[in-house]
Amino acid sequence: MSLRQPAGDPAEPTPAFRRRFRMFGWAATLLFTALSLAYLVVTPTLYAADEFFHYDRVLAAEHGQVFVTPGDFHVSVGAARVKAIVSADEVILGRTTLATSEAPDRSTRDSFDELGGNSRPATGPLNYMAQHPPLYYTLMGSALRVIPGSDSMPGDVEILVLRLLNLLLLIPLPWLSLLTARCLLGSGPVVFACAFLPLLVPGVLRGAVTINNDNLSILIGAVAALCVAKIIRGHDGWKLAAVCAVTCVAASLTKGTVLVLMAAIPGAYVLQAVRTRRLPGAAVIATLSAGALASTAWWIANKIRYGKFSPDAIDPSAFSRYRLPGEPVDMGAFIYKATVVMPARFWGSLGVLEPPAPPYVLTTVLTLAVAAAFVVALRVKRVRIIVLIFAAQLVVFGLSVLYTSWSAYQVTVGISGLQGRYFYPALFSVVFPSIVAVGNLLRRRPRLVVPVVLLVGLILDAWFLLIMFRYLYLIDGSESITTRLETAVRQMLDYAPLPPAGTICLISMGALMGIAGLGMTAKACIRRPKVAAVPE
Repeated sequence: MSLRQPAGDPAEPTPAFRRRFRMFGWAATLLFTALSLAYLVVTPTLYAADEFFHYDRVLAAEHGQVFVTPGDFHVSVGAARVKAIVSADEVILGRTTLATSEAPDRSTRDSFDELGGNSRPATGPLNYMAQHPPLYYTLMGSALRVIPGSDSMPGDVEILVLRLLNLLLLIPLPWLSLLTARCLLGSGPVVFACAFLPLLVPGVLRGAVTINNDNLSILIGAVAALCVAKIIRGHDGWKLAAVCAVTCVAASLTKGTVLVLMAAIPGAYVLQAVRTRRLPGAAVIATLSAGALASTAWWIANKIRYGKFSPDAIDPSAFSRYRLPGEPVDMGAFIYKATVVMPARFWGSLGVLEPPAPPYVLTTVLTLAVAAAFVVALRVKRVRIIVLIFAAQLVVFGLSVLYTSWSAYQVTVGISGLQGRYFYPALFSVVFPSIVAVGNLLRRRPRLVVPVVLLVGLILDAWFLLIMFRYLYLIDGSESITTRLETAVRQMLDYAPLPPAGTICLISMGALMGIAGLGMTAKACIRRPKVAAVPE
């Protein structure tokens, strides 16, 4: 088949296919939003790794400080005082339960402006998010700026608004997964099951409702996966090249780690050229070259200005002491963190293992299952090449993460940079082979593919939500479970940014979305045509 004719999209999709395609897309979006809102309600204000520093950097961008100097960018007075009030110095990631503490009274939760605003004295602590490119902070700061009176809201309410804006960034994720799968497979249960792909990694949903530049990276990574799928299936126009170029520039201006994943785009074009025995057109090459050149601008500017592509925003010894001359590294500790802790962080936590670490047995089994799924997916001819590309992408990216962390480990005694969330922009690459494997294993019962994938996602998300809720709010004691649950729910409502009535409305909204999503999924699954789960 010539690659000039896109093979991934049905030439003339039937009305029934289009109807079910839309139903699964909206159903997955509703469920993704509902579960994310559940994580939003359970996660206390600023209770996520580095969330406070991302929040402070967003506020700086809102007030015009978009380009900041690493090592000379201090935390604002207003943000620091907001943090002191909403957390009451009680929230310590991974080590603090709120079950027995007293939530700050709402009358004391003053606004950012009331607490000192964007004043940044040189004597204040450094914000170590200053080394990141500015795109995410510019988007969030601009959105905050157009919201009337945002800086006059209670500090925790303003943080809630920013969390909801982060959720808006990732609401397209189910649709992007669905479109990418359709491009690769055309039709069938596996395509529809991919709409629910984001639900299979609880950490993504949890991170979606925190202030974190990873959320924009995830969106960019999902767009890049769709671009790669289209390239592999033969799309070779300049418009797609322009989207690829813009995607790479956006990645460059968001986070350095995600830029490594963009190498899959030129790799896909090289593969296309090899298979078709012709180079892309001049317009495509020119567009891609311009995008590649623009993607280097931020990092070259850093090299010229600071002598490093990614300058340190804070001295590394602030986190762990420098290694003494001749002091050996603990290779066993590094291997353990890379093979056990980092996968656990991928599945269920944002940055550090809080609160608390998901069971290592569970996360290890999930990781091994994903690895096995790659092997099973390679049996499906139609996706063999794309699975190999995804595998190569993940291997190269993983090696770059390990190398960066190992290099830093030679200098300080702390092991840093092994964050599972770094892989979230490659979410489709990680999880898609698993859904293909499920479709291959259920090829005699294709009707079960979507329900099985959705059920696994719901179980994982419910499990991790319960872990968080129990750890944060549930008191261990001799009282009845009913009494303890009532106390836990009351404690959660007290710590929430909104008054209890507002939080209950948010919970109700999420519940209605979840019910609607399940109903639409059930309706779309009924009376499905008998087709193979995965096209040969």
